[in-house]
Amino acid sequence: MSILNNNSSKPIAGVAWISVFSVLLGLLASLAWVTNTSKQARLQALSPEAQRRLTIEELDTAAEIEKQRAEVQKLRDENTRLQKLVANNDSASTELNKSLQDLKTFAGLTEVEGPGVTVVLTDSKRPLDEVLDANENIIHDQDVLSVINELWNAGAEAISINDKRIGPGSWVRCAGTRILVDSVQVAAPVVIRAIGDSKNLYNSMNMPGGYLDQLRQTDPAMVRIEMATKLNLPPFSGSTAKEILEEPKKAN
Repeated sequence: MSILNNNSSKPIAGVAWISVFSVLLGLLASLAWVTNTSKQARLQALSPEAQRRLTIEELDTAAEIEKQRAEVQKLRDENTRLQKLVANNDSASTELNKSLQDLKTFAGLTEVEGPGVTVVLTDSKRPLDEVLDANENIIHDQDVLSVINELWNAGAEAISINDKRIGPGSWVRCAGTRILVDSVQVAAPVVIRAIGDSKNLYNSMNMPGGYLDQLRQTDPAMVRIEMATKLNLPPFSGSTAKEILEEPKKAN
């Protein structure tokens, strides 16, 4: 009996809920109709002039709402435009920063790393009575310059001498028995590091008839070259000031 009663109660409960929901819908519809009817009744109770003013006010309110909607849409459109502009500016700034960074790297103004070679030039320790000229036992500025030029020609992208970065305006010269690099004294052994294709640099510098080969003919111990998987070169620390140089003036 209990099972039959429980099963039979389910349809009754469902019908009850549907009935309640229908009544609620009817009440809402009635309220809406009553509200609209009451509004019409109140309008009919007013004088024609009052009805006209009320209608004008309603129209003005509707116009104001429409105006505000238009303003909101305008602000939304402006916001979208500004967002796109900011996005474009961000892209332009990113591209500009990348270009500036590339230029700084090219000019040697940033620390760089990469594979390459290390060349060490050392004064010879051969007895003086074994050489025709004592100057042949010493590493000179011309030796350093020749090695640097061959490294550039072999594809080096960055070079340092005794941890001093070579920049576009760098110079190497001799002052008595000293070697100067951008006015800084460099003592032997002279350690030259170059970043680039390590295998290509190594093979090019060891080419028969090259400058390292000439130094080895004087004394093989004066030259040592090694490939490196990773080198770190400091940024150029010399002066970048220009007193005469300027950009050409563009014609209007």
